[in-house]
Amino acid sequence: MQEIAELERRITFALERVSKGLAQLTLPSPKDPMNTTVGADDQTAALRTELDEERTVTAQLQERLRAIKEKEVLALEALQSQLASMSGMLAKQNAELGRLRRTLSDTTQELANLTDAAQAGPIEATHINAAMQSELQALRLLRASEADELGNLVSVLTPLIEEVPSHA
Repeated sequence: MQEIAELERRITFALERVSKGLAQLTLPSPKDPMNTTVGADDQTAALRTELDEERTVTAQLQERLRAIKEKEVLALEALQSQLASMSGMLAKQNAELGRLRRTLSDTTQELANLTDAAQAGPIEATHINAAMQSELQALRLLRASEADELGNLVSVLTPLIEEVPSHA
C-alpha cells in the first residue's frame, strides 16, 4: 500500500510540474503571430519532452499498480478457497462430534442398564453384549474422528511444508 501511495505522489508531482511549465509558457502575442518569441520553441519542446517522459512514467506506474492488484485478487481467491475448505472440515467435524455425543449417550444408557441389572441380581448376557457393543461403537467413532482430525491437519500443513525450501 505504501508503494501505491508513493506512485500516486509521484504522478501528482509530475502533473504539477507540467502545469507550472504550461503556465510559464509564453503565448504568442497579436503582434507576433509567427511565435518568434525567443526561447519559446525551446521551452515548448522541453515541456513536450518532459510531458512525454511523465506519460511514460505514468503508464509504467499504472502497469505496476495493475500487477499489484492482480496479485491481491489472486491472494484473496486463495484465502477464500482455504476458508471454504476449512469450513467444510469444520462442518464434517461437527457432524462427527454429534455422532460421538449420541454414541456416548447410548453407552452411558447401556452402562446404567447394566448397573441396574447387576443390582437386581444375575446379569444377562444380552445386557453385557449390548453394553460392550455400545462401547465398541464409541471407540470406533472416536478413532475415526481422530483419523479425520489428523487428515485435516495433514492437509493444512502440507502446503506450508511445501513452501519451506529444503536445505539438503
